[in-house]
Amino acid sequence: MKQLIDLTGKKIIVTGASSGIGKAVAEMLGDLGAQCILIARREERLQEVTKSMGGGQTHRYYVFDLENVEQIGELVKRVVSEVGPLDGMAYCAGIPGTQPLKVNKTAYMQHIMRVDFLAYYEMVRCMIQKGNYRNPCRIVGVSSVAASYPGKGQSAYGAAKAAMDAATKSLAVELYKKGICLNTVRPGCIDTEMHQSFQSGTGIDLMDSITQSRQFLGIGQPEDVAGIVAYLLSPAARLMTGVNIAVDGGFTCH
Repeated sequence: MKQLIDLTGKKIIVTGASSGIGKAVAEMLGDLGAQCILIARREERLQEVTKSMGGGQTHRYYVFDLENVEQIGELVKRVVSEVGPLDGMAYCAGIPGTQPLKVNKTAYMQHIMRVDFLAYYEMVRCMIQKGNYRNPCRIVGVSSVAASYPGKGQSAYGAAKAAMDAATKSLAVELYKKGICLNTVRPGCIDTEMHQSFQSGTGIDLMDSITQSRQFLGIGQPEDVAGIVAYLLSPAARLMTGVNIAVDGGFTCH
């Protein structure tokens, strides 16, 4: 029987690959045969992830802070010159900011927007330049249920993810003739290292009330999101573009 998701030989960028959802995506794509190009800020963690990946491919990593949006063009140029034209990208980098309006100044808004939206948009813009990608090319952005259902203090984060979703729909219409499909995935509450660190430091489980009231299938694992991302990057999803897919344990269905 033919394997549904086969990424053999595909060259795929994974941002935010040093931990959480990005790490799970990179490892799953590697297992499915992709050659992954990992991008994150922490070199030690990138080295660990690269060593843990399978698939028989030679994976690469690049240490880069995506808040430096103006330098993304040079990053993509370097990646393509060293790896060759790209087949896709999973944009998993993000800052899950929660901050009330009274202290949410412009600098904080810009910080969230640069990583959670502007860097995603610039990565797409640079990737789709002539010679930088192969047709077909598939791009997936990791958004959030907060794009439509932001919680208290998530005005900046929710706005950034909503911008990602809206831009992706527009770009899907604009770029389909180039053989480029774009979609986003909207995770609900996911048990990442960031959540575990907060819980161990405060003794508070912010997700407990959410699972009881909304996310009735329980807290997700990074691998739950990675599976959907892998599918959207594969030929099996060839008719999907401009879609925002919830992976939220039922959070948004009521």
